Amino acid sequence: VNHRLKQHNFFDDEMDDLKKLRPGRAFYYLFWLIYQILKSGFQVAFVVLRPGLPTKTQLMTFSVDLPSAHAKMILGNSITLTPGTLTIDIRGDMFTVHALTSASFDGIVSDEMPRQVLKLFSNEDRPVVRDIRFLNASGEPK
Repeated sequence: VNHRLKQHNFFDDEMDDLKKLRPGRAFYYLFWLIYQILKSGFQVAFVVLRPGLPTKTQLMTFSVDLPSAHAKMILGNSITLTPGTLTIDIRGDMFTVHALTSASFDGIVSDEMPRQVLKLFSNEDRPVVRDIRFLNASGEPK
């Protein structure tokens, strides 16, 4: 079933951007992501094992300036793989992310994770995240 899907292009730049993937950087990114997963896993375990610790789940929206749909997909999946965060929606350049604690957003707000994804496809080092908004439980901006 998946083989038949590979024969169709769903985005204009779908195959071109994979040619721009930097293999050495992808190898580095894999180990960097594993470290982020472990670090976040310990943070989530600390929250779970300390029931008296106040948790305040939050939603956040932000826009990104990434070169392709694959880069956005990699960012969305990386956010979801990191314990304590979940990518809820990606529409164009706009991401909606849920987090267990506000500290879970640190890698996004600091632009660290999105810049690492940008480096998979480009030598550029520039800001990627913009228009960050934190939402309350009803989805309204705070």
